[in-house]
Amino acid sequence: MLCRLPSSNLSRVVADFIKSNRNADPDDVPERLAGYLSRLDSPSTYWPGDAEIRDSLASDAVYRSYRRGRLRMLLEAVEDSLRVTTNQPQTPRRGYPIEHVLPQKWETSWPVDGEEAAEERSAHVHRLGNLTLLTQSLNSRVSNGNWETKRGKLAENDTLLLNSRLLKDYPEWSEATIDERTRTMTETLLSVWPVPEGHTGELRVESMASVYDIGVAHMVRAGWLAEGQVLHARAGVEGEAVVRADGYLVVGDQSFETPSGAAKHLTGKSTNGWRFWQMPDGRALRDVRLEFVGDQKRAGFDWSTLHQILENLPAGRWTTYGALAETVGTSAQPLGQHMAKCQQCANPHRVLSTGGTVAGGFAWDDPEDARDPKLMLQEEGVQFDGDRAAASSQLGADQLQELIAD
Repeated sequence: MLCRLPSSNLSRVVADFIKSNRNADPDDVPERLAGYLSRLDSPSTYWPGDAEIRDSLASDAVYRSYRRGRLRMLLEAVEDSLRVTTNQPQTPRRGYPIEHVLPQKWETSWPVDGEEAAEERSAHVHRLGNLTLLTQSLNSRVSNGNWETKRGKLAENDTLLLNSRLLKDYPEWSEATIDERTRTMTETLLSVWPVPEGHTGELRVESMASVYDIGVAHMVRAGWLAEGQVLHARAGVEGEAVVRADGYLVVGDQSFETPSGAAKHLTGKSTNGWRFWQMPDGRALRDVRLEFVGDQKRAGFDWSTLHQILENLPAGRWTTYGALAETVGTSAQPLGQHMAKCQQCANPHRVLSTGGTVAGGFAWDDPEDARDPKLMLQEEGVQFDGDRAAASSQLGADQLQELIAD
C-alpha cells in the first residue's frame, strides 16, 4: 500500500502459504512466513524493503493517494508509537479528522513569492509530514489561517501526541519542515511494520546477458528443442531450417552454428536469426529462448498453487494451459512440462490447448494409464464439436483464481 504496488495476487500468496504450512508447528510459522515473503520476487507479490518505502513516501501526495481510512491508520500508528513511551492506551479508532498543517487553500494566509515557490508549496500540501489527526475539526477560518493562529489553537484544544510533538519540535512551518517531519514519520512507520533483518525487497531481475549466453545447443540438451525440429522462416521468406543434435541449424545442404548465420544464408544480409526463425506454433525462436531462461530461473518455482487449482477444478469444466499459467505466475510451456511429469497434478484431463483440444503430447503420469481424456470429459458433461470442447464449459484465469480464494 505504501508503495502503491499492485495487490491482485496477494490473496493467492496468503492461500498458498496457509496450504503449505497447515501442519507446521505454530512456533515455526513466523520464521517460515518471513522467509516465504522474502523469497517472492515478482512485481505483484514481492515484499518492498525500507529504502523503497522511504523513496515512495518522501514525495508522495498521500492525502490524494490513499483512502481516508488507510491514511488515518498510518497517522494512528505514529500516534500509538508515541504513546508507548508514555504508557498511554492506543488511539481510539473514532474516525478522527485528518488536518493539513499547511492548509490546502494556502494562497491567502501562507503566500509565497514567485511561480517556482508556489509550485513547490503546492507539491508539499498533501505529503505525509503535513498531515495530523485532530480530536475535533477546526473551523475553516482557523484551519486556513496562518501558522501562528493554527499553532495556538492546536495547543489550546488538542490532546494527541502527534500535535504536542509537532508544536514542540517545529516552531516554524515550511516545505523543509514538512520534508523533515515526513522522514521522521516514515521511520516510525518502518519501526511499526519492520522487515526481517537484511531484507532489501529488491526485484530479482536477471541481466539480459544471461539470455544472450544461451544457444540452440543448450536448449536441445535441455529438451526444449528436439533433434529434427523444423523451424520456418518468418513471413514473406521461403525456407526452413532443421535443428541438429549438436545445436547447428541445417538449411538445405549447409549447416550453421547460429540462427543468425542460417538466416543470413536465406536473406543475403545480416539478420537477427532469433527473431527470424519460427516454431510451427508461430513462436519466434527468441521467445522459446526467453521461456527457457525463465524456466532455469524458476528451477525452484513453487507449484503448490497449480496443484491446488487442479484439485479444485470441477467436473464438467475445463481450462487451458495458458489460463493456468497466468493464474500461477509462469508461462504455458514450463507449466505443461511440469504437468507432464507431475504426480501431484490432479485432473490433468481437464486442461486443454488454447483451441479446446486435448494437447497432442498429453500423457498420464502413469505410462500404463490408457484412459481417453476426451471421453472422460464427455462423461463429465463437457460437450464437444468435433475435437473442440464447448467454450461454455471453459474456465478463464479470473474463475481459476476464485477456486483458491477461500
